[in-house]
Amino acid sequence: MRRFVIERTVDVTGISGTGLILSGVEWTADGPCDVYWHRTKTTGQYPSLACVESTHCYASNARVVWLDQEHAPQGGEPTL
Repeated sequence: MRRFVIERTVDVTGISGTGLILSGVEWTADGPCDVYWHRTKTTGQYPSLACVESTHCYASNARVVWLDQEHAPQGGEPTL
């Protein structure tokens, strides 16, 4: 499993806010994801991380941040 958060810089809908808006887990590479929205305290399930990103990281207003060292981008450090 891979833990992540989504960090949003602009909230165009006015619903989820900015900053760290949700926490999630991707169960296997390219596998299903469970997410928890911090502001609304709700959960959701998605068939893949690509679905999470296409729904919540549109127009370059947000990004996925991996929380664990082994999933960090090249350079070896988590991005948060």
